[in-house]
Amino acid sequence: MKIMLQIALVLVGVAALQAPAPTRSGTVPASTLAPPPEAAEDVLPLDVGERKALSVTERLSRSLTFYSRVLPILARYKLAELDLEQRCADEEECSAEYSELDEWGSDKLRDAILELQGFYVKSGQVLSTRVDLFAKPYCDKLQVLQEGLAPIPTDVVKEVVRRELCGDGTLDELFSDFEEKPLGCASIAQVHAATLLDGRRVAVKVQRPGAKPLLRADVANLKRFAKLLADALPVDYYVVFSELGDVLEGELDFLQEAQAMEKLHAAVRFRPDGR
Repeated sequence: MKIMLQIALVLVGVAALQAPAPTRSGTVPASTLAPPPEAAEDVLPLDVGERKALSVTERLSRSLTFYSRVLPILARYKLAELDLEQRCADEEECSAEYSELDEWGSDKLRDAILELQGFYVKSGQVLSTRVDLFAKPYCDKLQVLQEGLAPIPTDVVKEVVRRELCGDGTLDELFSDFEEKPLGCASIAQVHAATLLDGRRVAVKVQRPGAKPLLRADVANLKRFAKLLADALPVDYYVVFSELGDVLEGELDFLQEAQAMEKLHAAVRFRPDGR
């Protein structure tokens, strides 16, 4: 029960109903990432139009959608707990009951995240690595979220790049080639290989439309729920979610990421002998 409550708190409000939003793109040296596997489509179509911050009603709707998937899982754990107490079950019987529940609940949670997509996926990726906090079936089943997401349509990617880097011009003004198939996809961005007019190979990283307003709405929801349930939690999740929000905001700032890459390049461009 405690495991599922922690999972629900980490994920609430981080819904995946992708919506149009302004994005930022950038170019970095091309990587060798493998193409992502096929995954569920985004709930809503993507485009490059303006997307304002989500309203209170939209945020509430997103949270309710998630809880309609998660509450039945929580209820099963609570009913099992009461039943085991009533039957005075021994440790072996309790372990077997909860192992079965973990297998069932982890399947349900994984399916819910894959259905909703978006920042639920981002949180699920984090959960899959926390073997110190969550039952093994949950970490194992959520590993599928590390394998990639459905890619942003290439025509949307190209339009985002054209608007951000070419203004009223065309991609031909910057690139001699822009690969259709992405090198990799993630919950926040997608990367395509391209060739500049001077022949340099680069990787073009494009933010998923809708990421920024979704993040801000989701973090607001997370903080609100953490405050409401503060007395029932062993950890101050308000602080945790505040830190998470700061980290994710940084991930959305591609200019900041580019500056960090420039500093890293400057630090490692010379050999120890100075050459």
